[in-house]
Amino acid sequence: MHGQINNISTAITSTFDSTKIQEQQQKDKRIKQLYDQLASGKQHQSYTLENGIVYKNLYRTNHMILKVPYVPTSMIEQLLQAYHNSPTAGHLGINKAWNKIRDRYFWPGMYNKIKQYVLSCTKCRQFKVDRTKPTGKLQPIEPPTGILDLMGLDFIGPVPPSSNGNKYILVCTDYLSRYAITQATANCTAETAAKFLVEKVILQYGVPKQLLTDRGTHFMSNGQNWTDSQAVPNEYQSKCSQQ
Repeated sequence: MHGQINNISTAITSTFDSTKIQEQQQKDKRIKQLYDQLASGKQHQSYTLENGIVYKNLYRTNHMILKVPYVPTSMIEQLLQAYHNSPTAGHLGINKAWNKIRDRYFWPGMYNKIKQYVLSCTKCRQFKVDRTKPTGKLQPIEPPTGILDLMGLDFIGPVPPSSNGNKYILVCTDYLSRYAITQATANCTAETAAKFLVEKVILQYGVPKQLLTDRGTHFMSNGQNWTDSQAVPNEYQSKCSQQ
């Protein structure tokens, strides 16, 4: 490991038994490969083997390194249920759930997985109410009756930057199926949104009948016609739900 280490925190909570984590790690192909390398004495800057469990080294400010368990694929759903659905979890939103889990556990693509899990939560969609005040007059939105009838487009972030410099998540969600199409981006500009809409949505799934945005500056730059050249109906309406 590089740099001075002032504090190392080992983060296994009572949510999961260490024996169960160790057992499931041995059944996970990717983690088992890491385990074998570390067990043979090979040094790895990003991972550590302690007491038969593979940990991810998370480098934080003030020279702090957190060592958190590498969660096997078989346990991710159980972990998300514990941190989102349990009576004491409170059905946290995407960013709050992310902030609560990120310093306790690790698995590849965890932010995106947390986001998809929260967006697909039936109780959240049914009972959570947007308590923010509207910035203007709301227009009624017809409930969708088919796929691609109504889709929402929004940027999430900034989040901690990735190794590629990406610090935003661009999300396009079908309001009927709740299927989410996502992409990590380095910025939140109208050009980035338009390119994503064409390449990841229209060319792969079709043209949405209505597109819902929050009228943020990244969607309103260059006037209100950023979608005109993309052959998408220019349906600018107030955001109907707030994550």
